Amino acid sequence: MREEPSIPRLSALQLPLRDALRGVATLAEVTEELLEPAAALLPGTVRDGFRSAVHAIEGAGKRLMTAPITLESVRASSRVLSQGAGDRDALATMAVVIAYAWEHLRDAGHEHHLMISETMLAGHLASGSSLAGSTAPERAASLVADIAGSAVIGRPPGMPAVGSDADRAAIDTGLVSIMVWLLAMRAETMEEEEKLLDLASALVTAMGEETRAALVDRALLAGHMESLAAHL
Repeated sequence: MREEPSIPRLSALQLPLRDALRGVATLAEVTEELLEPAAALLPGTVRDGFRSAVHAIEGAGKRLMTAPITLESVRASSRVLSQGAGDRDALATMAVVIAYAWEHLRDAGHEHHLMISETMLAGHLASGSSLAGSTAPERAASLVADIAGSAVIGRPPGMPAVGSDADRAAIDTGLVSIMVWLLAMRAETMEEEEKLLDLASALVTAMGEETRAALVDRALLAGHMESLAAHL
């Protein structure tokens, strides 16, 4: 059984603007009544224009809250998995790439209201404990288990805390999809990389029963993800 997160929930932290806006946009998708609690995430100078800001964000699209990524940043993140290490900049880049991929999959139709904190994830990766394992698939499996067991992914204020089976399944499926994508052979353009990410997600979803069975053991999960990545 997965232990409860040992670090503070997203709602308990002072978040940088991009993480804050990501949470606001997540709430904006749910109901108008839930917008107000998210105001606490924003700096005081922004809080007064809270609702206008939310509607502006909705109009422009959630991509405004997601740092742009490049082919090189994706490749750098893939290298962190293959090498089992990276300096602080490489790990920060990996956090941006994972956050981008999470938001991309949400936009592609994964029906949940879970946000990822790029800032918390960068700090989590920098601790070094997430990259255990002697091979890239083993390190990817460690990342899935470590991130899923942390408070890096959660719900903004005004939403119930993560805990339902559906939430945990969404976290596991999303993280496994992202790791399968990073384990795959790299594409030549960002458009192709995004299609590759979508294919990884479709494959993980199609192999849902096998994925759930593999999640009980890191060695099983490593082998499962390595096999799925090979099919991409």
